[in-house]
Amino acid sequence: MRRYFVNLDTNNLQLGRSDTGGIGQSSRGPAGAVELTFGGSEEIQLGFIRTSVQTNLDMGSDISGVLVVKEPSETNSFDGPALTKCLTWTRTTIDGQLWYVGNLPLDRLELGKLLGTSIRTAQEKILVQCVADVSGTLDGTTLKIALDNAGHFCWFDFYTSVGVATVPGAGSFQDTVTIAANATDSAVATALAARVNARTADIGFTATASGANVTLTADSVRLIGQHDALATGFAVQLLAIGGNAGALADADSVTLNAEFSFVVSAARQICKRFTVTLANSLYRDGQLALPSGLTVLNSIEVIVLATGVTGYTGGSTKLDGLATAAGAMPTNQTIWWIHPTDGMRFYRLTAGTDATSSPAVIRPLDYDGSTNARVWKLAPTS
Repeated sequence: MRRYFVNLDTNNLQLGRSDTGGIGQSSRGPAGAVELTFGGSEEIQLGFIRTSVQTNLDMGSDISGVLVVKEPSETNSFDGPALTKCLTWTRTTIDGQLWYVGNLPLDRLELGKLLGTSIRTAQEKILVQCVADVSGTLDGTTLKIALDNAGHFCWFDFYTSVGVATVPGAGSFQDTVTIAANATDSAVATALAARVNARTADIGFTATASGANVTLTADSVRLIGQHDALATGFAVQLLAIGGNAGALADADSVTLNAEFSFVVSAARQICKRFTVTLANSLYRDGQLALPSGLTVLNSIEVIVLATGVTGYTGGSTKLDGLATAAGAMPTNQTIWWIHPTDGMRFYRLTAGTDATSSPAVIRPLDYDGSTNARVWKLAPTS
């Protein structure tokens, strides 16, 4: 739980009632530090004060406040999408004082991207929830899809009658999504998916539309930056983090920018921007080194039931047909299944180049000597 005060005389977010410095300012050293931990959520309690008043002020049954956390930027700390934010604040009495309490989610995959590359070795997957055009509201808006972790994007510009075509930089792309005026959300989704698929060779994403939703999947395992809905009004949800095959380093922490804004007397007030240190406290599958301060007391091997497997080789319902590449299965994962004649079988996915020698060794059909040199080996049961 973190407790801060919003000074209505200075619009400053501060640690104490008499504090004259804002939170999260590096010039204040430890006194200004705001440190949060990745995973779960953090309860934030805000008390509204004035210098001349000794009790927290009553701002009404609720407040229109937004606490947003974003990546730092060279030009503007609030360029780019929100990594996490708190929009809902509940008026609560604690120890005789009025506080407005909200919860800041710290388990979002967008935050996990910034802390390490061993969270998941996978193809990035994004869900874009489209909205309908209302008398040209989408005309000239842009959806920004990251292509890699080096600042390259594809800008999908929506066009009904006038539109604006984004000029991409080197290594980036632009595409126009033409829609009818007042197009439904599902029509917008269908048009977007079609343009993504038309540019797959350039941008490395494929798309499928279902109703108002478009699912974009990267065609390879790679690190990818943050995506941004910009002014489209779309919601962009990260379903799987693009990993980097073989990279197991994790950052101990990352520094982010944050800002709290609120409405008082019909005017939006913005508190001074502050920095947040987000600490990495998770131990992840396949990680070689523990995050700072974490000690493992014991370890439990998770053995997964391979549903639908009925034999050793032959693809489809056989062991060699199980997907293992592109993050589908981690190295050293043990599975079990019931063979129709041999009974319960345990296999471990092991690094190696062995050829199939059933039943001791089964080479997956998606085996690749460069990118997926792993085989199934019969595991001991005692």
